[in-house]
Amino acid sequence: MNRWKEAFEKHPVHETLSWLDNAASSNAENLSEGEVEEQRRLKKIIDRYRTVLSSIDTEIVPVNQLDALNNQLRHQNIANQVNTYLKNRNPSSLVSVNDHVSKHLTPLSLFQSLSESYELQDKTSYVDSVVDSTINGLAAKKVALEEQLDHVESLTEEQTKKLEAFSEEIKKKQLELTNLSSDWQNQFSASQESRSQEFSKWRRLFLGEKQGCSKYN
Repeated sequence: MNRWKEAFEKHPVHETLSWLDNAASSNAENLSEGEVEEQRRLKKIIDRYRTVLSSIDTEIVPVNQLDALNNQLRHQNIANQVNTYLKNRNPSSLVSVNDHVSKHLTPLSLFQSLSESYELQDKTSYVDSVVDSTINGLAAKKVALEEQLDHVESLTEEQTKKLEAFSEEIKKKQLELTNLSSDWQNQFSASQESRSQEFSKWRRLFLGEKQGCSKYN
């Protein structure tokens, strides 16, 4: 049920029509000839209002006109005569009710111009249901697609973070390898220098010893 239909069904005008209908249906077993005509006529108006209102598309009901009709039918002049009739069964009060209600039949023409046949109502209702169903279906698909996109974005973001972590790890390993290579080069150079110095020292000693032996010979 949409909000317009719910608002229409809860409108106080329906209670007001029931209140008037109660007056038009009371004391049915002990009516005078004049009362029968007055009650029949009042019930006819009430039934016509109910029929017309029930055949209007609730989404295009002029709510301000419903409010105005309810206020008119609840006017103090009508309320006093209805209460008097329900209490005293005075036919003149019912006549007064009918006379006052007669002044408020103009809204009936307005509502009647908006009413639809039951066949047209069924078709309109069917079209509305198809449109609502289609829109709701598209909305559901949109939500599902957005969820899928969010999931893909989440996976992409996760993969991007992993890739960035791998890149950082590779850079770290490359730096470690560079440092190790540099250390090895330094150690190798130092070892070469040390061996070269030791060889030079040994060579000098060797040559010195050799020269010493030559003198004695």
